[in-house]
Amino acid sequence: MKKQNFSMRFIIGMLSLVLLLSFTVFCGGKAVASETKLEKKYEVLLFQKFIIDPKLETDYPGVVSECEKSTISDLQAKNMFRKVERAGEGAVNDEQTLLVQQKLLTLRIVSGAARFWGGAFAGQSEIIVELKMTDAASGKIVHEKVLSTANNPFAAAWTFGGNDRTLPTDMGKIISEYIVSIMPAK
Repeated sequence: MKKQNFSMRFIIGMLSLVLLLSFTVFCGGKAVASETKLEKKYEVLLFQKFIIDPKLETDYPGVVSECEKSTISDLQAKNMFRKVERAGEGAVNDEQTLLVQQKLLTLRIVSGAARFWGGAFAGQSEIIVELKMTDAASGKIVHEKVLSTANNPFAAAWTFGGNDRTLPTDMGKIISEYIVSIMPAK
């Protein structure tokens, strides 16, 4: 009887420990700091040419354009701005315009072959982008931020690399959500 009681308490204790660890791992245990909003609301967002190391552009063709396209289309779908598009060649000095410069700092996307043969052991894919936002009228940088995203290698293996392939689109949506979060109401 005592042995059965000990076994039951041991099993309940281990399950409690697993639940506690799972909660800590999945919830991250981190508090998110609130971001400082911009001083004024902008009606027009113009995205300047994405800055990327030419070697990365060669190694990962189309990633930058996919990320940029995702950001712009997500912002357009929100209908918060009068205009959201890539910046043209002409000079812009409108006081309602925010120029957004994106610079790719880190890019690693695990290939399909590596994910197939190595699974989770092929590692994680990640993207890190630096944003600089400039008031078009004054030319003053009004906000800077580094944003990043990475996938879980086990989840990527489980989805046969699906998480790896969607990372540029996901990063575009993260950038879009961030810009919306720092834009004041009026």
